[in-house]
Amino acid sequence: MLLTRGSGTNHQTIEVGCQEYHDLNGDWLPHLFVFFTTNNYTKHGKRLGGYNQNVEGWVQVADTIHPGALLSRTSELDGPQRILRLKVQLWEGNWWVKVKDTWIGFYPADLFSTDGLRSEAAAVKWYGEVADSKADSVTTRTDMGNGHWPYEGWQRCAYMHSLRYQSSPRGTMTRYQGDAWATHPDCYDIEAHFDNTDDWGSYFWWGGSGRNSGCP
Repeated sequence: MLLTRGSGTNHQTIEVGCQEYHDLNGDWLPHLFVFFTTNNYTKHGKRLGGYNQNVEGWVQVADTIHPGALLSRTSELDGPQRILRLKVQLWEGNWWVKVKDTWIGFYPADLFSTDGLRSEAAAVKWYGEVADSKADSVTTRTDMGNGHWPYEGWQRCAYMHSLRYQSSPRGTMTRYQGDAWATHPDCYDIEAHFDNTDDWGSYFWWGGSGRNSGCP
């Protein structure tokens, strides 16, 4: 998930989720991550932006869960499903991150500018993302999610559910009912159910295989 506010070089984000990133973690396994930028990703470093505890910015509080932690229990195809529960909330001048039932740490709001994320976010986004080398002339075969497609549904593809955001200073939580799109739907796609009213609330199926016969 991503919280964002600001524009141009003052575009600022806080990002939290699960990723497979060999250059960062040294393996191709799923890890918890946090990330921030104060300058539209143009500079990384002390109080500017970066991953986890690699740069000054993130303040760790919990002893049990850390950014970069290996997520060893994952969902099984046609079997048990594992849920990674995440929440980000601005409280008493800090952007706190909750994983499962633990508030693990925070980004101080004074990292950000007044027209950025200092006191509020302008938008929240949930998404999947695949990075590919520009030097490679063909589309990556990297899976998004588990590589299965949204139409396959429960126990087959990746999903995110119970999507809500705080819509007032009083703490009112509102079900997300925004837009959904895929930048390369023949390679990776999404199926949104933002009007759903059962226990899952607002949710979507997502994922795909990358390069295939329809996605050269």
